[in-house]
Amino acid sequence: MVFFFDALNLEGRIMDTNILALKAGTAPMSLGMRPQVLKLRYVAPGIAGNFLKPQFPFRKHVNCGLENDSSPINRVSTKIKSSFICETESLIYSPVSVRGNVLFDAILQSPVGRAGEIPLELGAERCDDEDQLSFLPMVCPGCGWDLEGEKNSLVHLCRHCTTVWQSNGSSFESVKFAFPAAKNGANTGVYLPFWRLDASVTGLQLRSYADLMRLANLPKVIQNVWEQQKPYFWVPAFKVHPDLFLRLLKSLTTLQPEPESDTPQPKSGILPVTIPAGEALESLKVLLASLVVPKKFIFPLLPALSFSMNDRMLVYLRFSPRGQELIHEDLNISIQAGAVSWGQLI
Repeated sequence: MVFFFDALNLEGRIMDTNILALKAGTAPMSLGMRPQVLKLRYVAPGIAGNFLKPQFPFRKHVNCGLENDSSPINRVSTKIKSSFICETESLIYSPVSVRGNVLFDAILQSPVGRAGEIPLELGAERCDDEDQLSFLPMVCPGCGWDLEGEKNSLVHLCRHCTTVWQSNGSSFESVKFAFPAAKNGANTGVYLPFWRLDASVTGLQLRSYADLMRLANLPKVIQNVWEQQKPYFWVPAFKVHPDLFLRLLKSLTTLQPEPESDTPQPKSGILPVTIPAGEALESLKVLLASLVVPKKFIFPLLPALSFSMNDRMLVYLRFSPRGQELIHEDLNISIQAGAVSWGQLI
């Protein structure tokens, strides 16, 4: 997801694009739809060829805005300030061959440019053994029981010792979690994951829930107890359309639900976690840009704002299916079930 900022507006989009990572004159700047329609495979030792090193990172190019007509952001929007959330960056090598002084597409066997304009002298970047995919056994570090989780889930549940774990690359680390009980006592439905973040904000007065309500200018009477209440940021831990993502982000952060409970883990209906806590932290700037009133006050402050995470908790909120909607009765929040299903494809 990417959110664009201009003077007083905020707009979110889903962006799937690719851009040439070399400074090549007449070579194609993009692969177009090829990465979506052709089968890709991982680069592994033993594959013949010369793998050129990228000359600049992807983020540097997409942030160049109006200064470069080939920028993906410039092709999507004229807004030059952007914020990426839960982006996935992949390095794709497109096969080409050199015949004389002509560069040929090795798939279509058609000329794509002059070989002299391609920096073939760049050092080759080969795939070493340590760069290969590695696997972790899905065994609970606490009790040795099998961990459960969908193939796209970033966290995994242990039914035996009722714990939640996530991978840090080489091992599993424990995650604090909660399954808040519904007021009506029901324990069936769809459990949607949210990160409850305890984060510090630098560059803005936001130390209490009362400060948050003042910044949002909501029609609520500020209570004295709110001055001492710590504000938590509630971020969806699953991918959905940016508009829905922002709506849930704003609604739950202003509602500040209470997550503590002794409700046991449900046996089914748990949505996979597809957004890590670190990426959730990056969404807080977008939250404040949308929530704080007036916009002419907060937008100039956005570039200088920084956030640091103090603590996190994964909270699964129970939504009841009703027709085509998922409804949280206690919080009066509804979500289109199709939007949640569609988000799993992002």
